[in-house]
Amino acid sequence: MLLFYCVVLTVAFLLAAEIGAFVFKRLGGQSRPTSGIPLDGATALLGLLIGFTFVMAADRFETRRELVVAEANALSTTYLRDAMLPEPSGARLGALLSDYGRTRLAFFDAREDKALLARSAARTSLLQDAIWKETTLALRAPQAAPLATAVLTTTNEMFDLAASRQAALDARVPAPMFALLIFCGLITAALNGYNMAAQGPHHRVAVTSFLVMVAVSIVVVEDLDTPRSGFVTVPQGPMINCVADIGAREARRETFTLPDSPQSSAGTSAPQ
Repeated sequence: MLLFYCVVLTVAFLLAAEIGAFVFKRLGGQSRPTSGIPLDGATALLGLLIGFTFVMAADRFETRRELVVAEANALSTTYLRDAMLPEPSGARLGALLSDYGRTRLAFFDAREDKALLARSAARTSLLQDAIWKETTLALRAPQAAPLATAVLTTTNEMFDLAASRQAALDARVPAPMFALLIFCGLITAALNGYNMAAQGPHHRVAVTSFLVMVAVSIVVVEDLDTPRSGFVTVPQGPMINCVADIGAREARRETFTLPDSPQSSAGTSAPQ
């Protein structure tokens, strides 16, 4: 899709350049040196806009990347603290958090599929309710009192980060910014075509190369601002490693738990 967008944008800029050249010839212009002030000003403005938009997109990308790390850390910490809670709540919460981690991964893997995103969001909400109910039940035990503050703090943080990641993904560079970029790109392309006709056809290669670079730059900014799809996506490595670690710990828990123990029966109580 981005490649198609890049091709379309490049063709549009080249057509705008040809229109600029046509206007010069239509006005009866002849090949001669011309003032480069309008072209230089338009080029400078376009470069400024591309740079400003790139900074906006890059800042949002970095925020999304940091939130992935933060959520993975919160999930891991919550799992370790919940493991210290009395049984059978510790085992139940372990199974719930393992499922929750997989659900959070599915949230990103859904890409731009609205149906999958809706199912992932519903599943996340369901698991958060189940985790909270099980946590409050576990903390009612007298021996869990010393852990109450630590467990509640990290559980709240884990839930808050899920909402923060959703908000960060929804925070995009405003569409009018990209519309302004394309508009300025078309004007700059037309001025380049006008100047090319005045200077002679030997400038065609240089103008074409410049317009291709402009189109590619705009597409790269758009790609950077689209975290779920495209060539540049937010790395999910920390969350993948966290979920894998929790899954391995849960597997060991099941391996070393006797079949008739409370932990074993509780470990299968995660909601489906």
